[in-house]
Amino acid sequence: MTVASRLINKVQTGFMQDRYIGDQGMALRVMMDNAKTAKGNDKDEFEEYVGVMLDNNKAYDRVHPHYLAQVLQKFGFPMEFIRCIENLFFDNEIFINMNGFLTKPVKQKRGLRQGDSISPILFNFAIDPFILSITNSQDISGYSINQPSQHHRGQFSSTPPPPTKIMAYADDILIFVKSRTEYMAMEECIKTYGKASNSKINYDKSLAFPLHGGRMEGYFGTRLKTYTQQRMKWFDYSSPEYIKYLGYPIYYTKQQRDCFIADLTAKIKVQVEFLNPRKISMYGKANVANTIILSKLWHVLRLTPLPKATINKLNSIIYQYIVDEKRLQIKKDVYYLPKDQGGLDLLHVGVQQQTLQMRYITALLYHDQFKTIPRYLYQLMSHTLQMETNLPHIDTILKFKKARSYKNNLKDGAMKLIIETMNSLLTNCRPDFTDTPINVNACLTLPLTTIYKDWEDSETADYLRNPTAKRSLVQDFFKPNHNYTALEYKTRQECKSPQILYKLKRDHNNNQLHLQDFFSNLLHPKNSIPNHQEEATSLIQHFEHNSNIIWLCKNKIIRQLLLKQLAIQLPIQLPKDHNKNINPKQWKAFYRSHMHQSP
Repeated sequence: MTVASRLINKVQTGFMQDRYIGDQGMALRVMMDNAKTAKGNDKDEFEEYVGVMLDNNKAYDRVHPHYLAQVLQKFGFPMEFIRCIENLFFDNEIFINMNGFLTKPVKQKRGLRQGDSISPILFNFAIDPFILSITNSQDISGYSINQPSQHHRGQFSSTPPPPTKIMAYADDILIFVKSRTEYMAMEECIKTYGKASNSKINYDKSLAFPLHGGRMEGYFGTRLKTYTQQRMKWFDYSSPEYIKYLGYPIYYTKQQRDCFIADLTAKIKVQVEFLNPRKISMYGKANVANTIILSKLWHVLRLTPLPKATINKLNSIIYQYIVDEKRLQIKKDVYYLPKDQGGLDLLHVGVQQQTLQMRYITALLYHDQFKTIPRYLYQLMSHTLQMETNLPHIDTILKFKKARSYKNNLKDGAMKLIIETMNSLLTNCRPDFTDTPINVNACLTLPLTTIYKDWEDSETADYLRNPTAKRSLVQDFFKPNHNYTALEYKTRQECKSPQILYKLKRDHNNNQLHLQDFFSNLLHPKNSIPNHQEEATSLIQHFEHNSNIIWLCKNKIIRQLLLKQLAIQLPIQLPKDHNKNINPKQWKAFYRSHMHQSP
């Protein structure tokens, strides 16, 4: 596995060590959101890209032994190993069970056995030449992140990722083309690979869709759509239903999204109806809900935002399954508490969905120093966040809600879950950043009003309400010192609004305008400014030490995730509304009573 991870192309995520299926789903969503925004900003300059999902006909069964041997030899495997693979997979006979009777032995001449532990790796080697032919093709450009046509303050701290030509998860292939010429170049690669490997594309099950989701209006886009529709299915905003890529739904309209939500809800209801006749205790039902019913949601909900009404409905379905029409005078929130605190350890759909975002939040906070996600995905996410919020620093975007001037794309797009999760953590935890300082460069890009406390209630600070002050950034009135470890006021000659600068200094010196703690530490530094790793660790540590945020989450998984980040064992504090008159023994006796077994 270690050798295969070094040899097989990085775009292949199927069954590979340290490669995750959700990363490709996230990358596709970010590109689709970017394409939608870019076309809305500049229709004339926008290049319409199409994603082509190829269906390999019996992919594993069609692998030819001679082709596989040549590929392995080209990768540098010794002949002894290659002959061993040939003997294990192709130099054997199989019997077919026909209605309980075994046929005569049939010699296996091709195909990898599905279910064999080494088959996925061998198939990845077999399909890798095709992936390389696409990535190395000069006739296929690949999708590049489009820069929205709007004014940006400063330069972004991240570099845009390289163009994406192809994504692969085992035999699930997705290729991005923008013209009929590129599509024909893709077909040429498919034909060459098919002749060499015995593979075959099932065009009846293959599908193409525009990344922006709208009408193909350009000359090249119109020709590409017409040419593609003659060979495979076409999906866009006019389609009645949604489609899936690696299990994640793709939709453009509210109708398509509602269709997905209806299917998801129906799947949970069917599972509940199947399990409901089994008379088990409430503890047992909570365990069944966590392990069997709700587990069907997590893969999809990792990347798919849901309306609050849908999350409440899913929680209600699980709640009704557990109480089973019993009229219990217990708050719903109690069921999400640990067992020793009177709860059932039940997972909350909304909180668990936010828990799943910690993979990407951690990578963004640490600036991908620990390589927890692919480099191209980090570049894709960070650059998209910077473009959509018009802010050059990821720290500013994640930690300051008021600093984001994001548009509809960020509110409803792929970054929505990440931003909502960060907002939830910061709102419940309410860090003042005294112990989690902000980087000097990031602080300079903040709106001016975010560094002052309660300025909206101050009568003397009415000048901060005028348009000039609201549009101003910290860098308009402050500057870094010579070694970039602290901030200081600009001089009147350096400032474009000297009157506002004078009032800021005056009110600050007279204690009529109070700075936020994190900014006060930069203006009057006591310690050295930490690097990105120390800064992110300090913030996560703040989350861990604040027991209120952990308990407000009402979810065992997110509590444990935050607590285990630095392996700190903290004393548990109960919520204020917890009934302290009921001890754990009484709670256990209550849930074990015979009333749980009644219909």
